[in-house]
Parts: sequence; C-alpha cells; structure tokens
Amino acid sequence: PTPVDDMAIERKPKVCRHPKWLRADGMCQSCGKRLDPIAARRGKTARNRGNAYERSVAERLGVKRVGQYGTSEDVAGDWIAVQCKVGGAYPLTIDRWLRAIPARADRLRAVVIGDAPGSAGKRRELIVLDFADFIAWYGR
Repeated sequence: PTPVDDMAIERKPKVCRHPKWLRADGMCQSCGKRLDPIAARRGKTARNRGNAYERSVAERLGVKRVGQYGTSEDVAGDWIAVQCKVGGAYPLTIDRWLRAIPARADRLRAVVIGDAPGSAGKRRELIVLDFADFIAWYGR
C-alpha cells in the first residue's frame, strides 16, 4: 500500500442541490435535510415581489410580460425589451444626479454613465431615465 492509501481522507458529505421535499415531515427525499420554513417563505416572497413588479412595468409600458418563459427579457414589446430588478440596492448617487437636472415638460432628464477602458477596449455606456418621466412620454 502507498502512503496515500494509509491516510484517512475525510470528506464532507455531498450537498443535495435539487432537494425533493416530502410534505408530510418536511424532509428532503434525496439527502434527508429538513426544510427551513422561514427560508422557504422568504424565497416565495421575493419571487412574488419580482413577478408583481414585472406585471406593473409591463402594464405601464403597454407591452407584455414574458419573464415567466425563462428568457433574459422580463417585459417585451415591438419597441422595447426590459430586464426588471426590484428589492436590491437602489443607486442613490445616480438618482441624486438625475434629480439635480431641472424638470421641464418639454424634455426628458437623463444620466449617461460610461467607463474609461483606455486604449484597449470600447467604452461601455448606459443611459438612466426616471421611469415616471419615461412613461409620461412613451408609456400608456
């Protein structure tokens, strides 16, 4: 026997990544882990909040919600495709920059953000608009 064969290698048991919960006792069929009802409720609440936000955005834009089909688009129409995010960290600095621009009825306020890639790459840029202002111009 080699020295490696003599050593006892202790390994952690494999974690079940796709548990199948038994409803009766709250145990996973695959690994025996007990269901955490607080974590399960938290997940359902987050999913419901995200779904409700997608429906709200789709309604205000006058397009359809398509996020339930597993694509990268949550809301889409002939003229727009949107990925919706809610409940995360809100970018207060960008919001402050946008609100600093005087509001007028005849123009949209926007913040354009770009990076500085140097000579090696192409600049990435985003435009940020206030959603209520955008809806007033282009929405339903």
